[in-house]
Amino acid sequence: MIRFIKRYWVICLLLFLILYLLVGATAPFLSYREITEETGSSFDTEAFRTGTTGPERAALVETNMDAWKERMRLLSQARERIILSTFDMRPGESTCDILSVLLAKAEEGVNIRILVDGISGAIRIDDDISVVGSYNLDLRSTYVDTELMLVVESRQLNQELAGYLSEFQTNSRKIIDADTYEVPEDFQVRSSSAWKHIAWAVFGLVIQPFRCLI
Repeated sequence: MIRFIKRYWVICLLLFLILYLLVGATAPFLSYREITEETGSSFDTEAFRTGTTGPERAALVETNMDAWKERMRLLSQARERIILSTFDMRPGESTCDILSVLLAKAEEGVNIRILVDGISGAIRIDDDISVVGSYNLDLRSTYVDTELMLVVESRQLNQELAGYLSEFQTNSRKIIDADTYEVPEDFQVRSSSAWKHIAWAVFGLVIQPFRCLI
């Protein structure tokens, strides 16, 4: 067995990675903890119902392309402001399309702010539309990964999101141009060690062919 592994170590490594990904993707769903009777009896679903139709609306967008299309539609309808946050932003056709819409809205006088790196995807449009979810500005989010996006029409939620994004913006560097940043007082830029950058690069190369299994 050991001789076989030494001879075909590349194949064994690939098989191990595939098995690891399959187990990681399925094992968490094999068993669920049951809700205790005490917890079930204390949870009243009627408390969430008012008996009347409220002003708020929500829609769950469950596919990547639908998330991209809905973002394009909502951004194009903005009248006053757009605050967009994304964990990642990478070059690609879908990213260019969204940035083109933002540029067009900026030329119309809409206040545009983009926050990159640090939190999940969220968008605040005007005073009533909030968008949250895992969809980021890259080709992977549009065509490969499994993403979810929640669109909520609610002034109250919009204001809560505004406070969250404002705090995040206060602790962020402002890009002036390609080589210049405006750094807030008492702001410390965190940096990762060289070995972490190398480890992430190697991990990204290894995992890339199997991303569709995650």
